[in-house]
Amino acid sequence: MSRTLTFARKLMSLKDRVTVADASGAQLYEASWSFGFPTRTWEISNGSGVIASFRRRLFALTPRWDVDAPAGAYVLRKPWFSFLRHMRVVGGPFDGVEMTGGLFQMNYKIEQGSRLLARADTKILTFRDRHDCVIMEDTPGIEELCVVLVLNLMVEEFARKAKSAQEV
Repeated sequence: MSRTLTFARKLMSLKDRVTVADASGAQLYEASWSFGFPTRTWEISNGSGVIASFRRRLFALTPRWDVDAPAGAYVLRKPWFSFLRHMRVVGGPFDGVEMTGGLFQMNYKIEQGSRLLARADTKILTFRDRHDCVIMEDTPGIEELCVVLVLNLMVEEFARKAKSAQEV
């Protein structure tokens, strides 16, 4: 049984607020950043409170994000150099889960070994940044992990777009 989540960046938001809704349009999660030193902390909340938070580790040889979640703390780690988008979960209950992206960074797979846990797609030709994530498994915690991974992907895109806008 699969479940579809839609990630949408809110227009005209000072804190890059992102909402996550199910297929019927009901909002499940909301994410926004809070000020932190030396990097911003992103918090993901549902109706009952914060379910996870992550922040980029500033002094690391490879890009890393520290994630605090109820299931346990873990690290999202990118390789030092890769032609494709690649993210690996290190530690915690989902150790070894990998998110890999296509050549043009529009389609992503979230896998653990040979098991496909979820698929994520970037939507183009929209007024705001949108991603859809189809979760294939009902394992506890998979939905929250997918929310963290796709949101991290969106945060990287925000940063890349902001950097390219400053260079113009």
